[in-house]
Amino acid sequence: MAHKKATSYTDLNLDSRVDWISDERGSGDGIWVYLKQGYVNQRLECGVIHEHTIAECCDQLNNEVVNAAR
Repeated sequence: MAHKKATSYTDLNLDSRVDWISDERGSGDGIWVYLKQGYVNQRLECGVIHEHTIAECCDQLNNEVVNAAR
């Protein structure tokens, strides 16, 4: 299934691969994007994206997240 390219917080939040988002930029801990079961961030080798900007999170979702079952 092809996914729409994420370019914003709203895109991340609506993406079918994303379970939930924890925005901790206010405490200096960046943004945590938790992926639904079965999806893996190849860069971190786990089911989460952790970056300091929305753009970086979108880049990882668009380019590094794969369905582990495939």
